[in-house]
Amino acid sequence: MEKDDEKFFYEDEVAMVSPKSGLVKYGLVLTTNRSRSENELMKSVYNNFNEIKVIWHPNGAEEIIPDDKVVLMDRSLMPGDVVRKVSEGKPSQFGYCENINIYATVKILNTNKIIENISSRNFTHTKSFAIDSSVFYESWVGGVYDVKCKVTFASQDGSIFTLEDPYRQDFISLSTSDSFSIDDNVFYPGQKLKMCLDSFENAKFIRISNLMSCLWHNYKKKYNYKFVSKWVKVYVQDIAVSSVEVEWYCQTTSKIKGREENWPERIITGDNLKKLKTIDLFESCSIQVGDTHWYTIKDTDNLITMKQWRNKCTETFNTAPDLMPSLIKKETNYNKLLGTLNVSNENISSIKIRQIEKPSNKDKCMLQSKKSEPKPSTSTISTSSIHTLKSNRLKRNRMWKLLVKKNKQFNVPKVSTKPNSKVVVEICYTQSMIDVIWTLSLAYKILAYCILDRIKPLSEGVLGQYQGGFRPNRTTTDQIFCIRQIAQNSWEYNKELYILFIDFEKAYDSIHRSTLINILKEFNFPIKLVNLIKASLENTLIKIKIANAVSETVRVSTSLTQGNALSPVLFNLVLEKIVRGLNTIDGVAMGNTTIDLLAYADGLAFLGNNLDTVKQNCRKLINVAGKRGLKINDKKTKNVIIGRRSRKYQQGEFMEIDNHKFKRA
Repeated sequence: MEKDDEKFFYEDEVAMVSPKSGLVKYGLVLTTNRSRSENELMKSVYNNFNEIKVIWHPNGAEEIIPDDKVVLMDRSLMPGDVVRKVSEGKPSQFGYCENINIYATVKILNTNKIIENISSRNFTHTKSFAIDSSVFYESWVGGVYDVKCKVTFASQDGSIFTLEDPYRQDFISLSTSDSFSIDDNVFYPGQKLKMCLDSFENAKFIRISNLMSCLWHNYKKKYNYKFVSKWVKVYVQDIAVSSVEVEWYCQTTSKIKGREENWPERIITGDNLKKLKTIDLFESCSIQVGDTHWYTIKDTDNLITMKQWRNKCTETFNTAPDLMPSLIKKETNYNKLLGTLNVSNENISSIKIRQIEKPSNKDKCMLQSKKSEPKPSTSTISTSSIHTLKSNRLKRNRMWKLLVKKNKQFNVPKVSTKPNSKVVVEICYTQSMIDVIWTLSLAYKILAYCILDRIKPLSEGVLGQYQGGFRPNRTTTDQIFCIRQIAQNSWEYNKELYILFIDFEKAYDSIHRSTLINILKEFNFPIKLVNLIKASLENTLIKIKIANAVSETVRVSTSLTQGNALSPVLFNLVLEKIVRGLNTIDGVAMGNTTIDLLAYADGLAFLGNNLDTVKQNCRKLINVAGKRGLKINDKKTKNVIIGRRSRKYQQGEFMEIDNHKFKRA
């Protein structure tokens, strides 16, 4: 690695062994300090350039530590990002990310179960629409400006109520992982919260218990809260989007012109929400530690406990085996001690409540004597009504204390972990598998263009007129024009036209390099150019990395390099050799010319007025191309029938040629 290279970047996933517990903890990089100037460094809390700020999962604690104290676990990359391969003692090689597959380890919320190695493509967002995300509605495209949700809450006493667009900061989270969340206004099913009594002003109760009605009555009567909490423990039962405000950008292809009066409404509600869809091409690549998603448990998933997973992660860091048991034992004893203290505190509080509830015998006698005393004659309220009011007040106070006691025993309904159960999971750890297209070095690029300038004029004398791709003054649109003219001519003369569009499977990656060199020699290219091309293709060695395992060195004998300036011309020459070996028969007559084959880049199109002719030419192609390493892709190869009588052929029918089946387009 270069001296001035950044070791970590924003939102990179890192890990370290906690000095307190001895277990591995994971986190995300928030800021790095290597790029700061000396003046900025003096004003900041950083001590040197090698320190980074990390937020640890799940408690959300932020820490500034030296970058050599943590280990990089996963990079925060997206498709299209430019990367550089760092090798000691070798020049750097640049490339860009083509495809990213992320596999995550998740925790099922409100349980202690862990599931490992889940593809991010199997996750679903807990929030249907996110602010600043792109959406489309019929033929219109826009961006989400605001989202209003109706959240259903349930309390421990059985009361169920809804709140329209509640503000997240009015609640206190009881989940440790919520403090890690970067987005403050996030609700998800099963989330445990403490809710302030002030928020009940806007609540709509679906079901209210006697305890909750007592609580709300005492709150409105300004009950003395000296010994009682003003918070109620609830959990999120359901979330429904009530409206989405969208700022519309433009309209795609449509018969209706995009005038202002035809634009959709800015606020989407009701059944129109079903037509509103999100545009998130990189959804599966943007997950990170701490995110919550919906996931459906599969039969093949292996569920383990949180303790087993943490011990497993710690073993991968080669932690000293004699240190681990004592640390785990210490933590267990500490939890036991806390448990006994909590129980004793609950007993003390319950004893105090009982002492308040049960008056002494002296108090009873005094109450009875007071009841027997006659009331003043000026009172307009009967003695029975006074007794009823007092008893109702005492009853409400008892129910109030009972509700407070129940709040201490707050539990969320048990989450099912059986297969096919839909649960909310939290990302604990990620691992990315990245497909990188490596660019070639600058020196070879210059050499490749020098060879291309000399080989391109020579190749024009070899290639036939059927090829329209990767040639000067020719494009694939020329071939499209030819097919349209042929189709129009066939319709005019009431002839059926059969076209088979052939696509090769991994065309560039299937070319045998030794076969290519022999073809260049057969076409009498200068031996000096042939040797230069041969030198650039030979002695290519690669190693394959899967997770942390690296394979042995493998010699590459096939494929043309992606991004190489010579590759298109070399592929055209291989295809020319294949076409010359076909000896195609018949075709479609256009004036004095018979056209039986058209090529557009790495694809072919066989044409004919007879179905048997097209099939026979395709059989020859399968045999000849197979000797050069090319295979036909059955899924992408399509056949088309154009003519006035083509209606008798149904769309979706297959054309069978030997063991190949090509679908009709």
